[in-house]
Amino acid sequence: MSLRKKGICFIITTAAFFAFVFFPVYSHAATSVSLQIFPQTIPQGGTAVIMLTPKPKGILSVVTGKVGSRQVTFFPYGGRYIGFYSAPAKAAPRWYPVSVVVDGSLIKTAVGIKSSEFSVTTLPVVPELEQKGFAPKAVASNLKDDTPTLLTAASNPLPTPIFSESFRYPLDEVVVTGPFGDYYRQGSVTLEHLGVDLHAATGTPVYAVNDGKVVLTKELSNYGNTLMIDHGARIFSLYLHLERFAVTSGAMVKKGDVIGYSGDTGYAIGPHLHFSMWVNGTSIDPLAFISATRQAMQ
Repeated sequence: MSLRKKGICFIITTAAFFAFVFFPVYSHAATSVSLQIFPQTIPQGGTAVIMLTPKPKGILSVVTGKVGSRQVTFFPYGGRYIGFYSAPAKAAPRWYPVSVVVDGSLIKTAVGIKSSEFSVTTLPVVPELEQKGFAPKAVASNLKDDTPTLLTAASNPLPTPIFSESFRYPLDEVVVTGPFGDYYRQGSVTLEHLGVDLHAATGTPVYAVNDGKVVLTKELSNYGNTLMIDHGARIFSLYLHLERFAVTSGAMVKKGDVIGYSGDTGYAIGPHLHFSMWVNGTSIDPLAFISATRQAMQ
């Protein structure tokens, strides 16, 4: 969402510096496993990488994990097993227990979440949008229709990753005009921006951030032309306010494929791309997530 002359968008579902944090090698009868978390402390909406390395290199038959009560999906990559934990925007700042089960044996550690300073701004009443039926209360009401459509599209996630590389940005040039996590208020209406708005003129090519399956191409009330990709391993990317689609629902896409063109459909003051990602059922800062994958999947 951008109230800085670029556009407005809201979504209600659900980077920083990276340093390796090494934990003692955990051993059991079959193998030894080193557990690494980086960074060890993340901001609200941020992403930590949990990495398991078998020593000697080998295949782990079962790897499951949780941070607090939230599931973390692991997948093999380059002789290691990688899981991404992304903190909800409203997660309480504190240390959270990390538990990873490797072939029936339990490893425990912790990851910290620190506060992010999300701004609170007055949601402006824009006559042009009101004429289109986008008064603040109508926007809040529209979410009751838009959100179930997104949740339904993501209700049968692919269990394993389709991708084999790190994630890329959805545009050739990334200029943030509406940051992740900000709040916008007008009277009794409060909306949280769980994505980023990126500057993009109408008709700018929008790219798939990684390999995946298109699970939604539909015009929604607030979000306009909306596209969702399931990348596997409970990772989804969302692209809102598109002028038009370049692919159809059910299509398999590759990283870097043109999937649509930016626009200002739905609740938007001007053309831009609203870009969101869901990881393990949580809306997170998508740019921080992409940065984390680049660190982990070099």
